[in-house]
Amino acid sequence: MKRIFFPIIAALLFASCEEVIEIDLNDSDPTLVVEGTIELGQRASIVLTETSSYFDESSSNTVEDAYVILTSSTGEIEVLNHQENGLYVSQNTVGVENMEYQLTIEHGDNEYEAITTLNPPVEITRLVAMESMGPESKGLEFQVLAQFLDDPNSANYYRLRYYTNGIHVSGVQGYLAVTDDLASTDDLISTSLRRKTFKSGKKVTVELLTVDKATYEYFNTLADNLNSSGINSSAPFNPTSNISNGALGYFSAWAVTSKEIQL
Repeated sequence: MKRIFFPIIAALLFASCEEVIEIDLNDSDPTLVVEGTIELGQRASIVLTETSSYFDESSSNTVEDAYVILTSSTGEIEVLNHQENGLYVSQNTVGVENMEYQLTIEHGDNEYEAITTLNPPVEITRLVAMESMGPESKGLEFQVLAQFLDDPNSANYYRLRYYTNGIHVSGVQGYLAVTDDLASTDDLISTSLRRKTFKSGKKVTVELLTVDKATYEYFNTLADNLNSSGINSSAPFNPTSNISNGALGYFSAWAVTSKEIQL
């Protein structure tokens, strides 16, 4: 079976990145790709595209005629209007702590659903710069360790985003997802990007996103996929999606805190 890879282009409201999805190379029906987020205090943003057939010259197509519904656990329902380029944005619904949101998408003869919960934010207690003088270092470089306290009374999941002088660290380093399994006996979690250092003089910003289990599984399997390389690696695979009916992508609610360090 031949294979082809299609990029997902992230919503304009968020840091740009490229996420690689594996698609069987045949003339099958297009597959819906969802990139949906609702952040604490922010409006929901849903980007819809479709993968195209191998025999189509374009790699993906924006979906501009879907019926997109957002329902909260307190009963509020909003139909999201299409803005441009497959982007649907809520007008009245914003992210609320501990709220559950259901996304329903009707497109053609198909219906897709996903559920996510917006967990409370967690503050980064400190960032630690650890000097790194490996064989590939060119000048003084640092690993940046993020530390934060985990609530021991619940299962918790996190995603971290790093920025250098305001520019998002993309690629495999851009998808650090961790669980409370990393917590020490004093409930402290310390983590850093794998195989990533920052040069002296740079300003590094770290964002800590509190996410639900489904979001963690998506970004964790995405990182595993991007980390797969070399002759002994497993074949690429689709990240675990929380969208029903065979759609690709994710729908996630999260809260964000951040901290900066000047190296």
